[in-house]
Amino acid sequence: VGRLRAGLLERFYGSDVMTLFRDLKQTYDPRVIMNPGVIIPPPDWTPLADLKVGREVMQIPEDIAHRLCEVERTAGWATPKLELASPNP
Repeated sequence: VGRLRAGLLERFYGSDVMTLFRDLKQTYDPRVIMNPGVIIPPPDWTPLADLKVGREVMQIPEDIAHRLCEVERTAGWATPKLELASPNP
Protein backbone atom coordinates (compact mmCIF):
# COMPACT_ATOMS: atom_id res chain seq x y z
CA VAL A 1 0.00 0.00 0.00
CA GLY A 2 2.74 2.45 0.95
CA ARG A 3 2.53 6.00 2.24
CA LEU A 4 0.61 7.34 -0.72
CA ARG A 5 -2.48 5.17 -0.31
CA ALA A 6 -2.30 4.39 3.39
CA GLY A 7 -4.87 7.05 4.17
CA LEU A 8 -7.44 5.31 1.95
CA LEU A 9 -7.38 2.01 3.83
CA GLU A 10 -9.90 3.09 6.43
CA ARG A 11 -12.35 4.15 3.73
CA PHE A 12 -11.93 0.80 2.03
CA TYR A 13 -11.94 -1.52 5.05
CA GLY A 14 -13.76 0.53 7.69
CA SER A 15 -12.68 1.58 11.18
CA ASP A 16 -13.25 -1.82 12.83
CA VAL A 17 -10.93 -3.61 10.42
CA MET A 18 -8.34 -0.83 10.67
CA THR A 19 -8.39 -1.20 14.45
CA LEU A 20 -7.79 -4.92 13.96
CA PHE A 21 -4.90 -4.18 11.56
CA ARG A 22 -3.34 -1.79 14.10
CA ASP A 23 -3.76 -4.32 16.91
CA LEU A 24 -2.07 -7.03 14.82
CA LYS A 25 0.75 -4.67 13.91
CA GLN A 26 1.19 -3.73 17.58
CA THR A 27 1.24 -7.41 18.57
CA TYR A 28 3.90 -8.44 16.05
CA ASP A 29 5.90 -5.19 16.00
CA PRO A 30 5.54 -3.60 19.47
CA ARG A 31 8.62 -1.41 19.01
CA VAL A 32 7.40 -0.16 15.60
CA ILE A 33 10.64 -0.97 13.82
CA MET A 34 9.21 -2.56 10.66
CA ASN A 35 8.14 0.16 8.20
CA PRO A 36 6.69 2.56 10.77
CA GLY A 37 3.53 4.16 9.42
CA VAL A 38 3.99 2.79 5.91
CA ILE A 39 1.41 0.02 5.63
CA ILE A 40 -0.80 0.71 8.63
CA PRO A 41 -0.84 4.44 9.34
CA PRO A 42 -1.21 5.59 12.95
CA PRO A 43 -4.68 6.94 13.82
CA ASP A 44 -3.39 10.54 13.95
CA TRP A 45 -1.64 10.27 10.55
CA THR A 46 -1.83 13.23 8.19
CA PRO A 47 -0.73 12.42 4.64
CA LEU A 48 1.04 15.71 3.93
CA ALA A 49 2.83 16.08 7.28
CA ASP A 50 6.12 14.68 5.96
CA LEU A 51 5.95 16.30 2.53
CA LYS A 52 9.31 17.89 1.77
CA VAL A 53 8.84 21.23 0.03
CA GLY A 54 10.34 24.69 0.23
CA ARG A 55 13.69 26.36 -0.20
CA GLU A 56 15.34 24.48 2.67
CA VAL A 57 14.79 21.08 1.04
CA MET A 58 17.88 19.40 -0.37
CA GLN A 59 17.78 19.45 -4.17
CA ILE A 60 17.76 16.23 -6.19
CA PRO A 61 21.18 15.77 -7.85
CA GLU A 62 21.08 16.80 -11.51
CA ASP A 63 21.90 13.36 -12.92
CA ILE A 64 19.14 11.72 -10.88
CA ALA A 65 16.65 14.47 -11.78
CA HIS A 66 17.48 13.88 -15.46
CA ARG A 67 16.89 10.14 -15.11
CA LEU A 68 13.57 10.71 -13.32
CA CYS A 69 12.44 13.06 -16.11
CA GLU A 70 13.44 10.37 -18.60
CA VAL A 71 11.28 7.82 -16.75
CA GLU A 72 8.33 10.22 -16.98
CA ARG A 73 8.98 11.03 -20.65
CA THR A 74 9.23 7.39 -21.71
CA ALA A 75 6.66 6.01 -19.24
CA GLY A 76 9.43 3.76 -17.93
CA TRP A 77 7.77 3.12 -14.58
CA ALA A 78 9.05 -0.46 -14.49
CA THR A 79 12.69 0.64 -14.70
CA PRO A 80 14.53 -1.06 -11.82
CA LYS A 81 15.73 1.38 -9.16
CA LEU A 82 19.23 -0.06 -9.32
CA GLU A 83 19.34 0.70 -13.03
CA LEU A 84 18.27 4.29 -12.35
CA ALA A 85 21.08 4.63 -9.81
CA SER A 86 23.80 3.28 -12.09
CA PRO A 87 26.30 5.83 -13.45
CA ASN A 88 25.71 4.73 -17.08
CA PRO A 89 21.97 4.33 -17.61
